[in-house]
Amino acid sequence: MNQHTIPNCYLKAWCDPAPLPEKHTPFIWLISKDGKDKRKRAPRKAFTEADRYTIRTRDGKKILIAEHTLMATEDAWVRIRPKIEARAALTLEERFDLCAFAAAMQARSKGQGDHFAEFFRTVHRQVENLEKQRGAKPGLSLETGMHAENAAPSTLAMTMLSLPQLLMRMKMVVFCTTIDEGFITSDYPCLMFDPEAYKLPPLYRSPALLVPRTELTLPLTPQRLLLFHHGVQQGYLEASQAAVDEANRRTRFNCTEYFVSHLGKLKDFWFDPGKAPEDSWEKSPEGIAAEEQRQRHLKAKAEWEADIKRRGNQDSLSQ
Repeated sequence: MNQHTIPNCYLKAWCDPAPLPEKHTPFIWLISKDGKDKRKRAPRKAFTEADRYTIRTRDGKKILIAEHTLMATEDAWVRIRPKIEARAALTLEERFDLCAFAAAMQARSKGQGDHFAEFFRTVHRQVENLEKQRGAKPGLSLETGMHAENAAPSTLAMTMLSLPQLLMRMKMVVFCTTIDEGFITSDYPCLMFDPEAYKLPPLYRSPALLVPRTELTLPLTPQRLLLFHHGVQQGYLEASQAAVDEANRRTRFNCTEYFVSHLGKLKDFWFDPGKAPEDSWEKSPEGIAAEEQRQRHLKAKAEWEADIKRRGNQDSLSQ
């Protein structure tokens, strides 16, 4: 059963708007992260994976509750989209449905699911090893094994239990644009971002919704982009060219493998990593000292590995 990591009903908004020959299937432009590969793909055939959200039980049964949850968020999005396109006010229920759709878009992406799959596998290995060391019968490892085997639906369940409620506490802005290239989307479209994370050491740069600066963005269509933040502004706002470019650069840099441009166009700015600001942690005395120490460690490691290799070669020659 093919299941979408990015839903068909969402991708249809990025179909190329140019007139098509009769009976020709509408398509999106699927572009590799480095921009070197660009291909046409029908939305229903893009970003799919067999049984990704199907839960497999120990007796071989397949449970589709995760797939049904995703379908419910998609149905809600299809109902809400015309109001957002018309810049109409949303009811409280519609606002929650939009929060749930955004949460699902983050949880269902391949990048997010694969990240937690590795986490679940690591935990499962540790639990199994502890049980073996103590001579215990499999107990907790049966549960961790189920999570490792069903990482994608487990990730979805964890996210949907908490993220929609957290997003409801934040301010919601929908940026609007009529710029030709509009907003792009990707295989990892719902992003959490701290615009001042560069001031912190790398270990502390992972964004969190509890941090007042954190933003969460989701392109909704080429003309609309959803922003959750802790500020005061909310409602519909017009996006400048600079804002559209910056949003697209953020989307392109954070995609896992592919991004989608509804016109198939690329801009050099989307690939520009920029320069570290003068107040970045790397340019602080602490950051400079840490980098110098890192370079010393790398040099010592390289010298140690070279010494080990040299000794190995001498031993083989003596034999």
